[in-house]
Amino acid sequence: MKIGLICAIQEESEHILQEMVITEKVIRLKTTFYQGQYMGQDIVFVIGGIGKVSSALCTQVLIDQFAVEIVIFSGIAGALHSELMVGDTVIGIEAFYHDVDLAGEGIKTNTITSIFRNRFRTDPDLIAMLQKTLVSKRSPLPSVLEKRRQGKDLTITFGRILTGDQVITSRTKVQELCDQFQGDCVEMEGAAVAQTCVLNEVPFLIIRTISDLADEDAMQTAMESMDSVVKINYHILQDVLANLKTIYL
Repeated sequence: MKIGLICAIQEESEHILQEMVITEKVIRLKTTFYQGQYMGQDIVFVIGGIGKVSSALCTQVLIDQFAVEIVIFSGIAGALHSELMVGDTVIGIEAFYHDVDLAGEGIKTNTITSIFRNRFRTDPDLIAMLQKTLVSKRSPLPSVLEKRRQGKDLTITFGRILTGDQVITSRTKVQELCDQFQGDCVEMEGAAVAQTCVLNEVPFLIIRTISDLADEDAMQTAMESMDSVVKINYHILQDVLANLKTIYL
């Protein structure tokens, strides 16, 4: 099985590039795609850049030119759900745009009119398998997060991921997104990856670890927690990859 793997930024990719056996580098759309082996599986990895357009383009390249059979997007996100803390992880049951508004045309907010849907659901069999295998896992709590989390264990949540070309740094905006869309976390790429995969009939998975609370202190919090959060995200990605063969082979 060939797996397409995307991160948005360099910090999210460092552990993967250190461990991956790279056999070839291919330049497409002025972006480097790394082909090789990781955890005994064929991987094509790309640092796709920030935002919906970049991630959608990279996803299409992975599908068209590298014939990947599933696309996984892995990285950080801001928390929306009040119970999520820095270091917790959200695995997307569905991805949803929060910044598409066609209400002036009489179209329901955040409907993507080209395919007449407003959310993109992950393969339910994949989600069911991961719920069985991941929920009981407990990653060690990094010391840098102990005070921030008041000793609370890290968690994995299966929920709704909101996507938009906006960096959310406002408690007011967080409350709006919670009230309107009932999102668990917010980021800038996931739904675009999901939509591209749905149109191509390719399975996808979005894995997001919380780096901040999307509030006024979000940027400072993310900077302070980045190293620990990306390491947590990487370990969960490893667990996901180890379990993929049970459903897709």
